[in-house]
Amino acid sequence: MERKGYDPTKVSSYFGASFRTETGFQFSIDYEGRVRGRESIEGARVDLIAGVESADYWKARSCFNKPITRERKNQLDGIIFEQGYVPKKGLHLALSLVPEDVDRKNRIGLLTAKIFNINRG
Repeated sequence: MERKGYDPTKVSSYFGASFRTETGFQFSIDYEGRVRGRESIEGARVDLIAGVESADYWKARSCFNKPITRERKNQLDGIIFEQGYVPKKGLHLALSLVPEDVDRKNRIGLLTAKIFNINRG
């Protein structure tokens, strides 16, 4: 898969999109760039978005260990920038939250099971 040219900061491309994973989990990003449908980060703003392969999923997963720190967010951001692809079916979705919402929600982002579909609103 080609990563060249993918910019995970272009979150606005996914405003209004809803995502469903292979496990049936559903959530969306509203037209203000906020997560909807995931209680723990409901209303949080998305900073970065990418699809990651299974091997990178496990690297990213370790960033979600407690305690939540800026260092862990920076590690997740690095994985998204270095290993991220355009989100699509068959990849895991990785979202990183804006720093203010990391502090407010005590979460760095979201890492999902493999994407089943993306519905762009």
